[in-house]
Amino acid sequence: MTSSPTKRDGGGDTGLPVISVAVVVAAVLVQACPGLPAALQFERSAIGQGQWWRVLTGHLAHWSWGHLFWDLAGFAILGFLCERRSRRRFTVCLFVSSVCISAVFHLWHPELAAYRGLSGVDSALFGLALTAFWREARRRGDSLGQWLFGAGALLFCAKIAYEIGARDFVFASDPDGRMTPVPVVHAVGFLIGIACALGASPCALGGEEREKAAPLILCKFH
Repeated sequence: MTSSPTKRDGGGDTGLPVISVAVVVAAVLVQACPGLPAALQFERSAIGQGQWWRVLTGHLAHWSWGHLFWDLAGFAILGFLCERRSRRRFTVCLFVSSVCISAVFHLWHPELAAYRGLSGVDSALFGLALTAFWREARRRGDSLGQWLFGAGALLFCAKIAYEIGARDFVFASDPDGRMTPVPVVHAVGFLIGIACALGASPCALGGEEREKAAPLILCKFH
């Protein structure tokens, strides 16, 4: 008996990564509609007036087509890899990172009025993909794969260190000077991605695994 070829780790499947495609299309449409990025961006004053959806929609808004290009290039690749591997983990990572990144921006940068972009979410997906790769290498006893995980993590940390020190971007360009680097959201996103990859919540388990985990989960609440 062979395992189903349509199932992946955490209950995902090998079908079309529909969520990733939907996010890419939505981000392009938002940028293409004049005035819509400003209407959807994370904006302190508007959120204070009850427009809570901006906590999520702010990630779809971008400052320019160049900004959108770099963010979507990373998201398309990482989203495809992560969603194909495990749609459940991908969805959890996408939602949790979107909310937490907005919260961290709100608390860490009170001097900035607005936030746009998918770079923080991209960082979360990078952490998710990199950790999944490491777990697979560790399961196979592949020491080279584990070293590559370490190298990837170090390069990401070097990127954040550069952004902090130079107060500039590694990939995105900002010819109009409208953007301010916010490396803390990249660091937080990366850590959230690692946590989502290592976590084993009931929603991230398949049916058989969920049944085995149920008694352990119940014990924690009794």
